[in-house]
This record gives sequence, structure tokens and C-alpha cells, in this order.
Amino acid sequence: MLNSLMNFVWKQYRYVDDFVNATREILMFDKFQNSIILKVLLTEKGKQVDENMRLVTVSKDNKIVLIGFQTLPHQMLYYIQGDEKSAKRFAELYAKRIGKQFKNRKKLNRLSFGAIGRA
Repeated sequence: MLNSLMNFVWKQYRYVDDFVNATREILMFDKFQNSIILKVLLTEKGKQVDENMRLVTVSKDNKIVLIGFQTLPHQMLYYIQGDEKSAKRFAELYAKRIGKQFKNRKKLNRLSFGAIGRA
């Protein structure tokens, strides 16, 4: 399983602007779906990410397949970007590794992770 996860590159950002630069085109493609992320990023522009926020991308073959966004106390949400098959495979492997299940909210193109036994 670990080798399968190694096919993916998880990058956590320390600066909001770096995350915006990496994901701008993707986020702007569907402004409605990404409106919450965009609003928070606009508010936090120019700042360093603190302990209350996580901004991540998951890539495969140098292409972003998931964008992860979390503001505590809320759970991390992953937004599927393009390669749905790879995104789902990452979610399955990651959920197994952390002992949780994931829920694919297809209508929103979003994945969330919860306790095993809860969907």
C-alpha cells in the first residue's frame, strides 16, 4: 500500500500565495464550486499559513489531481481536479492508511474523510 501512495506527491503549503500560484487556474475554472476556498484565500492573501489552516495539493505524473483545504475545526476537504480515477485511488489508499472512510460527494466533486462506519 505504501508503494501505491508513493505514486502520488502530497505537498503542503506554508504560504497562501504559493498555494494560489499553484492552483489559480484550477480554482478559477469553477468559481462557483470553489467559492469558499477562493473567499478564504482572498482574505488570507500574502500571509503565512498558520496552525488553523492547511492547504495541500496531491499530484500524480506532475499534474494536480486533488486540492486539499482545511480550516480548523472543520475536516479536510479534497476537491477532485480532472483525473477522477487517480483522485479516487488516492482517497482509497489514504483512507485505509489513516483508518477512515471517505465519502465522494460527486455533486460537488469533493471528497471528505470520516470515522469508519460513518459515511
